[in-house]
Amino acid sequence: LNQDKAGVIRRLIYYYERGDGLFKIKKSPAKVRELLLRSVEFNDPVSMVKLALQIESEANNPDRYKQAYALFEKARKLQYPPAYYYSGVYFENGLSEKQDNKM
Repeated sequence: LNQDKAGVIRRLIYYYERGDGLFKIKKSPAKVRELLLRSVEFNDPVSMVKLALQIESEANNPDRYKQAYALFEKARKLQYPPAYYYSGVYFENGLSEKQDNKM
């Protein structure tokens, strides 16, 4: 099942984010990014939000808000609660395609 695969990938992400002496895994932001992209392919909303937050923080990416918003919206459509918050923030601040303070 896709959710099982995404869950396993999320566990690997956890180890690569922090490093783990027991499994001899070193911290690797590049590996985390690669695993997040793979997990997003399985429609995992948790990974979508994590990847969107990473993309949002990339100052050298001119389309970062557009890409992050697309991931937040995709996760919101999968009914992942934190995605509702982030999508709302984008609407409120006009970072999405339109501004809507009521959302």
